[in-house]
Amino acid sequence: MLAQIEQEITALETKLAEIEVEIKTAFRGYVESIAQAIQSHVVLSAYKICTQSCPQDFLQLSQSTRQQLQQDLQVLGKEFASQIQTKLIEMAQTQQPTHEMVEKLLTANLEALSKSANQMLATANLLKQSQEAVDVPQIQLRVNEIELADREVMSHRSQLRVLSNRWHHHQEELERKKQAKLVAQAEQVWRSSWSEIP
Repeated sequence: MLAQIEQEITALETKLAEIEVEIKTAFRGYVESIAQAIQSHVVLSAYKICTQSCPQDFLQLSQSTRQQLQQDLQVLGKEFASQIQTKLIEMAQTQQPTHEMVEKLLTANLEALSKSANQMLATANLLKQSQEAVDVPQIQLRVNEIELADREVMSHRSQLRVLSNRWHHHQEELERKKQAKLVAQAEQVWRSSWSEIP
């Protein structure tokens, strides 16, 4: 009985270690794809504002100003994507990142990126930033929108969710087996030290 439980515990620990390797690989893929998607998304969001929300203002900019704005937005997107990638990788090295942890880190960084991109657009006189301008279109990057818009990011996110669920299932099973082992050991010790009183 005890030997069987110990074999089951070893098998579960091996399985958990294998899943952890898979999670690390999937997370690396997610990090790379979300960084790339963020970079594209900030430029796409700026493009929509320049061409659909305020085309007249955009057309009034000089050719050199338009090009500089486009280059600045690309650099901004690259820098933020790189920072986010580094932060996510560092997080994964110290612990197994949860969905909530990743979401929190991404949300904070996307808010900062949106703010910087909006400042660039405002500097180019494309966003009228004032107290009254409540419905002025602005860049507002959101994690779920970026994930949904990119098939590769979504694929990695789904894979992570499946692996994470499997890991938790095996972890719970391991805890049950460890408890069963304690019970079996206690029963064995009880029997071995038992002696009938004459």
